Amino acid sequence: MPLPERCGVIGGSTTDLEAAQHAWTKCIAYENKPGKREQFTKY
Repeated sequence: MPLPERCGVIGGSTTDLEAAQHAWTKCIAYENKPGKREQFTKY
């Protein structure tokens, strides 16, 4: 089983960020639509 500290998530939605947080792993969020940056700053 992969270790969370050696894994990561790349996503363009807040649910991707939430999943990474629940999995205790890193996340790279990309802004693929206008206004997404503001949504991502909560995380």
